[in-house]
Amino acid sequence: MERGLVVIRLIPALLIAAIALPAAAAPADRPAVDVEAMREAMGVAAASATPESYSSPLAYHHYLEAQLAEARDDLATAIVALRTAAVFDPESAELQLSLGWLLARSGRLDQAEVTARQAIHLDPDRGEAHLLLGKVLSVRQRRLEAVAALERSIALAPSEEEAYFVLIRAVAREGDLAGAERVAKRYAAAHPTSGEAWRILANAALERGKAVATQRYLRAAVRMNPADPRSLLALAASEERNDRDGAASLLYAAVLEADPEQAEALLGLARLEVRAGRDGEARAHLRAFISSAADSALARLRAAEVFLDAERPATALEVLDEELEPGTEPRLSYSRALLLEGLGRFEEAAASYLEVPPSEGALFASAAARRADCLSLAGRHDEAIAAVDRALATAAESGEPSSTLEIVGLLPDVYRRAGRSAEAVIRLEALAAGDPATSIALARALDDAGRFDDSIRLLSQAAVDRPGEESVVFALASVRERMGDVGGAVELVQQILRSNPDHPQALNFVGYLWADQGVRLEEARRMILAALRQRPGDPAFLDSLGWCEVMRGEHRLGAAILERAARLLPADPAILHHLAEAYARLGRTSDALTTWDRAVAALDRDPDPRLRAAIEDRLRTLRRDTATHAPSSTR
Repeated sequence: MERGLVVIRLIPALLIAAIALPAAAAPADRPAVDVEAMREAMGVAAASATPESYSSPLAYHHYLEAQLAEARDDLATAIVALRTAAVFDPESAELQLSLGWLLARSGRLDQAEVTARQAIHLDPDRGEAHLLLGKVLSVRQRRLEAVAALERSIALAPSEEEAYFVLIRAVAREGDLAGAERVAKRYAAAHPTSGEAWRILANAALERGKAVATQRYLRAAVRMNPADPRSLLALAASEERNDRDGAASLLYAAVLEADPEQAEALLGLARLEVRAGRDGEARAHLRAFISSAADSALARLRAAEVFLDAERPATALEVLDEELEPGTEPRLSYSRALLLEGLGRFEEAAASYLEVPPSEGALFASAAARRADCLSLAGRHDEAIAAVDRALATAAESGEPSSTLEIVGLLPDVYRRAGRSAEAVIRLEALAAGDPATSIALARALDDAGRFDDSIRLLSQAAVDRPGEESVVFALASVRERMGDVGGAVELVQQILRSNPDHPQALNFVGYLWADQGVRLEEARRMILAALRQRPGDPAFLDSLGWCEVMRGEHRLGAAILERAARLLPADPAILHHLAEAYARLGRTSDALTTWDRAVAALDRDPDPRLRAAIEDRLRTLRRDTATHAPSSTR
């Protein structure tokens, strides 16, 4: 399947981060600042400090000003205050060091490096100054200098931990896991009850795809400190990834023995129970997870994700609905609507989107746009078009460009289903925004109105105006494919792959088109598998892989993969068409006919003349063949 947006795969990201989540808490290692006490101290410093008390009362005053500004996360003001303090006390390594850390946090790495070197000049034996220099050089990818600075920091302060950790990451980033392991052993010798260095090294190995090394390092971390929940959880997750569910279960249980409300352990056990088909036990763990969470809405979203990752969207919906009053939590209403939309329950989805109130800003604008799309899919075309108008007005009032672009992207489909694509063209031309999203939407409307040459011209010009804009390339390739120029479509998307060989959507696009044409099937399969490794469980990619297997003659395997895709998007006509074809080639005629009937019903809601013609042709052929080979009846 070479389509772009697939509703169901948006949900996991939304479940975790994107749905108007509360602001992140302050870092746990930063102590709370008593602002009033600090102001009082500043007053005392200014009024009574003497040269005997401080090298400069004004330096101390501006240092406290910087502390206040940093407590407010106003780093720019804090930097100015520290620089002023340093003017009054130019020999203070402490001030230079504080300034260097702030510059590094602000991303001003050139200045941070200069300031760190000044702190070292003023106090060559201060380990923290060498640590700062090492961190800055590591980020700037100057490995040899970074290693030297970090080794010096460790030599000056061998009991301090952070220099070891930064050094492990710096060495591992270069692919030298053996060197990083030597650093971890030195840390372990100095800190015999901490497994932190091994855990950090395991993360570095995991990032590099070294599964065996990851396991080894995590086991070392647990041996060093069997009570550390972070190491236990990391090892449990690693065992889970490697399908060693029994070992993972024991590790999660060990964490819960020490802390019965530990969130990641409860979620981990729930995932394992789902994999084992024990829904009752999984739901019990999820209820415990939700009841102990500070943000019950976010917890319910994460609980639903457990079933969504298991490709069971209907059960994920049940988790969202459990003990929930409609309209009480906008994030849940929005996610619930996404699930209903993916399941093809468009009337219910539209009602759930309506529960998101205007006070939710961008989330409300997005819900309004998606509600219009669902009304359209439910056949309520006049209401859908009116809803588009309201959504555009709402987005304009909110000042959220992303909300406007989402509505613009859905507008051509809403008008096409109503048989009014010519009006969509006029509507989109009136917007005249000049951005890629509007150009792509207008090209789709022109395409729907049968104006293929105009669509090609518009997108070709957009590609010239915005060279390298991937969304335009994909849109232009899609139009060429629909016009029958498959080679031209592939060539356009291969331009993306030449600069980014791992681009998942481009890999899937080319792989699907080759599979659909029955050419270069082994290469197509490799490309689709590479895309799936980056986005596991994406139903569009699963559809591509299943169809490729069918075209390779692996009908049983193809059907199994396509059944997975259809469970995730049960109302998608393209997936149903491919699944029906797989059934037909397996001789499962009854299943093929039923599945094609479902595809036709889906096309009644969302017309695609080319796909409908292909399905109707196959239905005629299959029914004719079935009638020809049916045994004669006897009386």
